[in-house]
Amino acid sequence: MPAPVTLRPGRIDDVETIHGALLRLGTHIGAH
Repeated sequence: MPAPVTLRPGRIDDVETIHGALLRLGTHIGAH
């Protein structure tokens, strides 16, 4: 998993990054 590149400052990037990671994690778990 490549490290996310934050182009914009602030918490919004963190939220989007975490949200995306949770989606990928959920998909990974769901695949099993």
